[in-house]
Amino acid sequence: MKSDPLYDNRIVQVLQQFCARREHSDLREIISMKSNMIPAHVSRVTPGELLPYLEACKTLLQKEFPDAIVRGIFIARTIH
Repeated sequence: MKSDPLYDNRIVQVLQQFCARREHSDLREIISMKSNMIPAHVSRVTPGELLPYLEACKTLLQKEFPDAIVRGIFIARTIH
C-alpha cells in the first residue's frame, strides 16, 4: 500500500526510466493494494483470499484505450 511507511517504489522508478527511453511505452500501475495484509511468512493466503485486497483497473484502461494491447507484469516485494 503506497501510504505504508515501508512502501518501496524503487522498481516503479526503474520501470519509469526504462519506459522514458522507449518510444510508444506507457507505464501504469493498474493493480494496487486497498489495505495492508498479514505477511505471507506469517500466514499464507490463497489467490481467492488475496483478491479482496487488490484493486485492478485493466478494464478502465481498455475503455480509455480500446485499440491498445494491454500487457503486464506482476511484481511483488518481500521483506526477510
